Amino acid sequence: MSLPINLTDTLSRVERFSTEFWSARETGERMALLGVSLAVASVLFYLMLIAPALAARERLNTHLPILRQQAAQMQTWSREVAALPPAALGVQPARPFTPLSVMEIEAGLAHNGLHAQNVTLNGDLLKMQLNAASFSATLFWLNEMQKTSRFYVVDAGIVALAQIGRADVTLTLHQAGQE
Repeated sequence: MSLPINLTDTLSRVERFSTEFWSARETGERMALLGVSLAVASVLFYLMLIAPALAARERLNTHLPILRQQAAQMQTWSREVAALPPAALGVQPARPFTPLSVMEIEAGLAHNGLHAQNVTLNGDLLKMQLNAASFSATLFWLNEMQKTSRFYVVDAGIVALAQIGRADVTLTLHQAGQE
């Protein structure tokens, strides 16, 4: 690997200066320089590696018992919550599954100011088409259907119209909970 000429020249100058500096020193001076260099290297090693590790170890020894106590408290709370009856946690019992009819779906749409051109209900699948429907009313109706009847969207086709807030919507919904 060849270094650029400037770097090679610089390194050779530093090496030459170091050699001249070292050879110009007497044996006592050399020993003193080696001792000082070793001391500086030892201090740097301690300050950069040993001291941070000792400080981290001390912090860990201080905080670890507190963290263990907090973990034990959380486990106790977890066991207490697990022992509570579902009603105490505000959990509602599962609603019985009641499939909807096309008339109920159309009534829900009409309640939100929507009118479907085509509604097909096949078991737990609902396919419908809304033309020039209010987009916000459609989203509100979908949210309502998800909460009350457990329908979720399987497929949706939405085409925005030139009139602001209106869209042609084609939906396929699946009613969950019919296991």
